[in-house]
Amino acid sequence: MHKFHLALSVVDIEDSVRDYSERLGCKPTLIIAGEYALWRTESLNFSIRKVADAQAGTLRHLGWEDESADAFTSTIDVNGIVWERFAAAQQLEEIKSLWPHASSRGPADMVPTAQASGAVARRSPASACSSLAEVRAAIDRIDREMVALLADRARFVREAARFKSSAAAVRAPDRVEQVVANVKALAAELGADPKLVEEVYRTMIAKLIDMELREHSSL
Repeated sequence: MHKFHLALSVVDIEDSVRDYSERLGCKPTLIIAGEYALWRTESLNFSIRKVADAQAGTLRHLGWEDESADAFTSTIDVNGIVWERFAAAQQLEEIKSLWPHASSRGPADMVPTAQASGAVARRSPASACSSLAEVRAAIDRIDREMVALLADRARFVREAARFKSSAAAVRAPDRVEQVVANVKALAAELGADPKLVEEVYRTMIAKLIDMELREHSSL
């Protein structure tokens, strides 16, 4: 059986769950507290995910839940919209890769979880893609997730300014080196290029420090 899949971006998961549960006439099949929710009706597979404010209410992707699907795949249509195709069990595995603490007794009987995990997501290998379109769709999906995480990081950095007593405390060179050392170690562990990760992080941190200094001076 085919179910149409619709994925939206939201700002507040809890408010959205209440709203969409009323509109759909049923409770979510699965909730990752503060992060994600999924409804599966007879004809619809509908998910919401928390993202940066600027993306609230926007379409993330479309697709089909199709039990005949051999693997989780995605393509991009002529308008640049990502379309996914997957069986219920494959969708569940994708969810578990993003939030490893998500629990379920099976695709037809997913159960809510209390909190998302901070563990790094394990994705399907790039070698599983069968076309350039699939590779680009996967990259686009990853880019969307990365930008949402960057927005979250910037918000926390901005909040940190409230707890610092001086511009020197904002610059915090020792903390910068600690963060860089941490991400280089993660890069080595996860198969990324430590030099590339260091360059990206040092550029990002410098920009965020400038933002935090402006925030601190306005307090």
